[in-house]
Amino acid sequence: MIEGRWDHRKRVYKLADKGEKAIKTILNANNDIQYLVRNLLKC
Repeated sequence: MIEGRWDHRKRVYKLADKGEKAIKTILNANNDIQYLVRNLLKC
């Protein structure tokens, strides 16, 4: 999910493609849950 590499004397981390997909999945699930709760509360 996160890739690390050395840049001179510093360790630099970057979000990997797999991590980006995981975040998108979580955000989409969050939107679906909010939609479901809104519809349940309307009844």
